[in-house]
Amino acid sequence: MEFLFAGLVSAFVACVILATKSYHLKYTAKGLSGAARQSAHRTPTPRIGRIAIFSGFIAGTAMLPSDVAAYEVPLLLSCIAVFVGGLGEDIGRDVSPKKPLILSLISALGAIAIFRVWIGPLGFPYRNWITRPFLGRPYALC
Repeated sequence: MEFLFAGLVSAFVACVILATKSYHLKYTAKGLSGAARQSAHRTPTPRIGRIAIFSGFIAGTAMLPSDVAAYEVPLLLSCIAVFVGGLGEDIGRDVSPKKPLILSLISALGAIAIFRVWIGPLGFPYRNWITRPFLGRPYALC
């Protein structure tokens, strides 16, 4: 039932985004003239679908039992940096590829700090350096 509710909330928000496209399209549509870094659309298309996905995530989290939601809320907090950075890109900020990578690293480090879980030794003698502290973990996170 939680998945159905989360999906319906996400679909509703997506429909609202499409229905109100004329109001926000000048802020959220990029890439028509090739000016954007990821220009793939030929017609004006809102690039704020992550709001619908994020709202479904929040709605699904709200429907979970409290013992399971105790893990979802920290996960939500660790994703905030990536969400805000991506949303900034979607609403018209010119973001270089390096900034989302840095925000992903911040989110990953936040998740490691919150959950105290990381990738352990891989079992390959010459590849275990990837998971050593201060040497390979920043590489593995990227």
